[in-house]
Amino acid sequence: MMSDTTQIGEQVAGRLRDQSNTIDFEVREFLRDNFIVDADLMRLPGSASLTDSAVLDSMGVLEFVMFLEEHYRIEISDQETVPDNLDTIDNAVRFIQTKLNAQDRANAE
Repeated sequence: MMSDTTQIGEQVAGRLRDQSNTIDFEVREFLRDNFIVDADLMRLPGSASLTDSAVLDSMGVLEFVMFLEEHYRIEISDQETVPDNLDTIDNAVRFIQTKLNAQDRANAE
């Protein structure tokens, strides 16, 4: 039998996975709808560089940042606009989740 703590942990992990899958889909959908892409974005590995794969150029990165800020109601500083945060879909999903979780914690205080 599972403890209450284990069940709560599994519920939280499940919600994070669901959130991650939703963000991944929304990011791919935005990129597909707004940029001319040769690759099938739904099949593009999450770890593939969006700039090296020619999905985004420098102007595209700015448009991508604006989308993320508006869609997820987050603020992205110039210092955060780096490849570690935004150059792959996986990085962008992690970054967005981190920003959303920080907002949730701030709102709970």
